[in-house]
Amino acid sequence: MPDKAVFQTATAGDNSPIYQVCGKNVSIGTQPRLKLVGPPPERPTPPKKTSDESIMLIPQMEFTTFLGRDDLLENFAAWATDHDPSQPVSVRVITGGAGIGKTRFARELCRTLSKTCEYEAGFVRDREARRFLSERNLSEWGWQKPTLAVFDYAMTLIDVLPGWMEELNDIYNSPYPLRILLLERQAEKDTGWLKQIFPDGFNTTDRLLDGEPWRLPDLDGPSFQLEIMQDMLNRLGSDFTLPKENTEFCNQLTQTDWAGTPLFLMMAAMVMHQQGGVGQTLSLRRTDLAKKIAGHEHSRLLKVCSDNRSLKIFLPHLAAFATLCGGLDHATLMDVIAPEQAAIGVTSLDSAVVAEILEDALPGQNGGVAPILPDIIGESFVLNYLGNRNTQASMDAVIRSFQQAPTSVPPMLVRCVEDFAPVALAETEVPDIKEQQLAIAWLQALGDQKTLPLVQLILLVGALPQDTLALRELAANWQQQIVDILSTGTSENHPLLAWRASSLNNLSFRLSALGRREEALEAAQEGASLYWMLVQQIPKAFENNFMITMLTWLSLRQNVSREEARELFEHDPESHLRALLEGVGGVTNK
Repeated sequence: MPDKAVFQTATAGDNSPIYQVCGKNVSIGTQPRLKLVGPPPERPTPPKKTSDESIMLIPQMEFTTFLGRDDLLENFAAWATDHDPSQPVSVRVITGGAGIGKTRFARELCRTLSKTCEYEAGFVRDREARRFLSERNLSEWGWQKPTLAVFDYAMTLIDVLPGWMEELNDIYNSPYPLRILLLERQAEKDTGWLKQIFPDGFNTTDRLLDGEPWRLPDLDGPSFQLEIMQDMLNRLGSDFTLPKENTEFCNQLTQTDWAGTPLFLMMAAMVMHQQGGVGQTLSLRRTDLAKKIAGHEHSRLLKVCSDNRSLKIFLPHLAAFATLCGGLDHATLMDVIAPEQAAIGVTSLDSAVVAEILEDALPGQNGGVAPILPDIIGESFVLNYLGNRNTQASMDAVIRSFQQAPTSVPPMLVRCVEDFAPVALAETEVPDIKEQQLAIAWLQALGDQKTLPLVQLILLVGALPQDTLALRELAANWQQQIVDILSTGTSENHPLLAWRASSLNNLSFRLSALGRREEALEAAQEGASLYWMLVQQIPKAFENNFMITMLTWLSLRQNVSREEARELFEHDPESHLRALLEGVGGVTNK
């Protein structure tokens, strides 16, 4: 297959035109056409020298060898190639913490499929995901090859992925498999962003989902860990060789909080290279490593400012602002420069000059400015340099960034909260406590806006994971606000009634996570009752939704798992339905 796209035309017997496009990373299918961005057939050759060493940590650069996950790769390759023509679409979800290697794993899967069979495999960028859905109903897609579409940072596509899944769910026949892979830090089966994408959930009959979310495991084994670090040192041009036979060194490595995470192994190697040896690297935590690399990025930006004091103040802030937004195209960058200058108190800079300098320092793929990556380095940079280290200025900047990128900003702030959570409330943890509290304050400022539209509040709540303790109270309060807003003017409006019922179900999960089970039970009871009322009026449209909320209520009332609740309901549906509608009893002690 040619590396560059080749366009060919011909004429059929009835004089109708025939068009064919061949090559890598081209549009596929008939109409509409989806552009997939796949990895090259062979691992890219790293540049010999770069002033931006942090670029070496980005998954797309593939600076180190892919190790330790061959069995999982084989499993996913089998999933992608096994095909039942009557059920052609299948979706899997991969989760895992910062730097665990989700993106790199997906790239290896794309490369494996492209090499071993006639497969089109690659990543769907945000703009392409929205454009493609808007062209026509995806149930009429008609892809012409086995296809794998990877959606990285799935939470940032919460506004478009439900439409994708709804329309793909209507496809019941195709000679070729279509596989969808969603990548995200976390995913709860019955709430949050995953629940918004798959309203029927994992505990019902959603035909697209292939099992529960897969959590990418740590990279076990010191041999793999040491190999990644040494590989990185070699590519940095370091003369330093790790003391692999030193038992004390190996033991210290395994006791760090980053030994099983490829990204942090690479970052540790980078720190060793910069200081010419191991030094105190093994005593650093993952956030310490991130701060060091973020500091290096800050120094790099200051160098391009020469002696311009105003630019040295403003450029790091603007880089942090762009990173919080997930990057900015050129037009948006030009729009935000003047307001951001005024907010920071620097008004003497030419917008075109500032844009050119930042775009050169952080070049976007299609112009504009890219975010500082990987995630945790960008997060550290934002926490330290947004608003020029002024708390109120940074809070105001977060609100402005949210207006620019409402689907990108909340997930990044959540990642800041998660990644900079202190492991212990000790004196040495004070910096992390402050950074996490700052990220929480930023989120609070977003949700407390008096003019915040309901849709944006829903996006904000959907970004908050249930298992992050520091955000549970915030999530429950905002979810209650959503329920309250939807409580007026919905009695005769079926879509709004369903929206309120779903919001009540989500509220029950949030309250249950806080240990407020009686309140959770009340919310679930009201949500299930609303859905039951809708079932009486439009049965087929709301039966699945009713069962989801019914099982939520029953599992809370009986203090059992959802699976056990399903068994209880199936054994005696009439009595449980009667109890629901009559609002009988509270939480049992079973």
